[in-house]
Amino acid sequence: MAGLIIAIGISISSLERNSLAPTVPTIAESGFPRLEATTNWSLLGPAGPPRADRREALLCDARRHGRAGSDECLRGMATVSLPDTPEYFRAYLATESRKWGEEIRTQASSSDSDLREMPQRWHGHRGPTERGPEENTMITRRSLAALAAMPLLPIAARAQDTWPSRPVAMVVPWAAGGSTDAVARIMTARMSTDTGRSFVVDNRTGANGTIGFNSVARARPDGYTLLVSTISTYAMAPHMMTLPYNNERDFVGIGLLAAMPMILVVNKNYPARTLAEFVELAKRPGADVTYANSGIGSSTHLATELFLQAAGLQLRDIGYRGGAPAVQGVLANETPMIVQAASGVLPLIQAGELRALAISSRERSPVAPEIPTFHEQGFANFEVFEHIALQGPAGLPQPIIERANAIAKAAMEAPETRQRLAALAVVPVVGSPAEWPAYFAAQNEKWRGIIRARNITIQ
Repeated sequence: MAGLIIAIGISISSLERNSLAPTVPTIAESGFPRLEATTNWSLLGPAGPPRADRREALLCDARRHGRAGSDECLRGMATVSLPDTPEYFRAYLATESRKWGEEIRTQASSSDSDLREMPQRWHGHRGPTERGPEENTMITRRSLAALAAMPLLPIAARAQDTWPSRPVAMVVPWAAGGSTDAVARIMTARMSTDTGRSFVVDNRTGANGTIGFNSVARARPDGYTLLVSTISTYAMAPHMMTLPYNNERDFVGIGLLAAMPMILVVNKNYPARTLAEFVELAKRPGADVTYANSGIGSSTHLATELFLQAAGLQLRDIGYRGGAPAVQGVLANETPMIVQAASGVLPLIQAGELRALAISSRERSPVAPEIPTFHEQGFANFEVFEHIALQGPAGLPQPIIERANAIAKAAMEAPETRQRLAALAVVPVVGSPAEWPAYFAAQNEKWRGIIRARNITIQ
């Protein structure tokens, strides 16, 4: 194997001042006496004995490239060429592999605090008292490339077996105080109790949930950043807007968590007392019936559009910034109707402030058995839920997926959790990782059709 090694200083991180920039102090001079870090490139060939003439030609060309004309160009990019022999490269590879293998094994068995420091160590941010004077930290990309070739599967397996060994961030792409956030906090509290580890809600809001999704898509797939997702973002948003991630390839499904039925309600003074009466009133000549829209592309908006399509209605929407303001608009009689998650309207229904005409589950819900379903009122194919699921970044190891699902399932099905969720009109429906692909495909196909038929887009 031939090796051409090119070292590129990301900063002046050599132990001595670099001739390319002699006025810039080294990191060592700034209080990190034994830290040296560079980025390196290597030229590698395929495995197997190369033909001698090709190897010699490659080496000669590498030496000629480094010594006859390219130094000036490389110097302009603060780069130094260091052509080596195959023998040197083999020795270098063995040394670096051994060094980093020992480092990873040490970190895999270290304490929680040490594990949290690991990213800082790998990026070279260590104080002068944190490492002994006999140790010289050499952090290079070629070191990491060498590690990729090492047989480290037993280490990875041990890390997966002990997951979680430190706090897990549960990203919620919606604001604190909403129904998804409430479900996530109830679940994570129980998960923390059951495992003795911290599962912490991290609200990352904006752009119909896609900001939170994008942060997870970019996260390291080690199980310490997971996503409490909603159907509006994983099955609806992809068909209405351009996403900064690939909705199908950048995530793995750990499983469905919960379902919230939706309820069509009207202002308490509106004359319709059944779904049929509402449709009849809305179809009268000259009728200008409107509905409250909590946000274009939201699950409640699309559920409303699904109902309007089935009923043959074209109603004008009145836009609001969120579910709570939209419900307040109906209470104030600014618009007579809204389809909203049960948790957002059930207390007002029970208080007599809103009148429920239909609930979106196929059968009457135990949280509100007095409310008739769309299905029993002539809308046979109308069944809509605000689904909440657990996902992770692509590449998440299968053992961690399975364990995360088991922990979430135990938390969601605990009697105390069920009781707390029932108060929010939320029903635990924990699915398995194996069930996720078919469910995900079916939901995307369903909502893609509705979105195209109703010509709904998010600018």
